[in-house]
Amino acid sequence: MEDAPQSVLAIDDSEETLLLLRVVLERAGFLVEAASSTQEATGKLRSRSYTVILLDLKMPHNGATFIDHVRSSFPSVLSKIVVLTASDPRSISEGVRRQVCGVLQKPFEIDQLVGVIKECAANSNINSYAG
Repeated sequence: MEDAPQSVLAIDDSEETLLLLRVVLERAGFLVEAASSTQEATGKLRSRSYTVILLDLKMPHNGATFIDHVRSSFPSVLSKIVVLTASDPRSISEGVRRQVCGVLQKPFEIDQLVGVIKECAANSNINSYAG
């Protein structure tokens, strides 16, 4: 029996980034859903579960605020989040970095992204930092 593909929710306010993530990750064998806002992502989290969640930290409705919302409303999801940031990953609070699965600095290599996703999918308790 073949394993079902792992699902990824990509959250980013850039449609171009979402398209790129979808194409690259689907080629790598993942099922990808996209959300262009944290409000849209919240609706998707209410209706299904995901193996990994990619979250752009700098969005009109702040990614850090979304992490706080997830912590209170969907606590089991917190350890599935990979934060994507154009900032220095060290600028993300230690508390947040301990709770999410990983932090990946933009721009990143596709292999690096796929590796972090696979690592998080294999064990959501592993913290993976690249950048």
